[in-house]
Amino acid sequence: MPTGDVLLLVDESGRVIEWGRPAEELFGWSAEEAVGQSVTALIRELAADGKRWGAGFSDAAAVLVKPALRGTSVVWQMLAAGDTMSGQDVAILKAAFTHSPVELHVLDNQLRVVRMSTATGGMPDTPVRHLLGKHFTEACELADSEEETAVAQGVLESGEPVVNRIVHCIKAPGQPARRIQSVSYFRVEDSHGNVVGLVASTVDVTERENAQNRLALLDTVRTQVGHRLSVMDVCWELVEAVVPAFAGIADVEVIEDVVRGEGPPLVPVHGDVLLRRAAFQGRIAGHPVGVHVNVHSRVRMNVLSS
Repeated sequence: MPTGDVLLLVDESGRVIEWGRPAEELFGWSAEEAVGQSVTALIRELAADGKRWGAGFSDAAAVLVKPALRGTSVVWQMLAAGDTMSGQDVAILKAAFTHSPVELHVLDNQLRVVRMSTATGGMPDTPVRHLLGKHFTEACELADSEEETAVAQGVLESGEPVVNRIVHCIKAPGQPARRIQSVSYFRVEDSHGNVVGLVASTVDVTERENAQNRLALLDTVRTQVGHRLSVMDVCWELVEAVVPAFAGIADVEVIEDVVRGEGPPLVPVHGDVLLRRAAFQGRIAGHPVGVHVNVHSRVRMNVLSS
């Protein structure tokens, strides 16, 4: 029922003097049954006989009581407190904040965490209570805090939700790479339409994004590498395709006979077969392209370096 609906009036002696239709719907009595009755007796009967309650009454129903002046007498108004949650609503919220694999962060209008789910826990080894009051980019360990703050502020101002933003987190000590999160934002308003904050949900999608990147790399190699006639050109295409998308360093060495246009030798390849570095790409200095080395020496160097 709407907030502020007057349910009933009680006089100074505690007897009902008015009983509105909202009260009939909420409590299940007609005005003829209720007016003149002691409000204490009515409440006692409600508590003793739940079957008498109307369909609009729930365990979570709330009312407000406040005084009002009528002539020279004080009467007591009982008003509807507004929309209230049913027991099922409470159970759903509890499950979402304690068992959902999606991290939920309730933020105030300054984008500070006021509540968050406990199932996933945010920062590793950090209790949830230590994250309350922190800016959400710090609580979620988002790498580009300025950009995410701007996005969240835009949702706060416009009311337009943002769904499934792929963002990187700060690399934690001991982790081989940064974690990747899918972040969504939507605005929260009170019953009067006032903006009170945001809800930000985050899901770890690191494995999914890495798998998609690997597939994209394979597709790039399949469509862009190997279309030239020169072996050396193809080798350069290969290292350019995989660095840095897949690896930090790529080194391609080709049997010298193949570079000269001859057929490759039969396997197993003898240790004295000559190799030529055809292409190299990486952040560290390597041997110049064109340097020769035989298979035996290459295998020996790889064993020593490992």
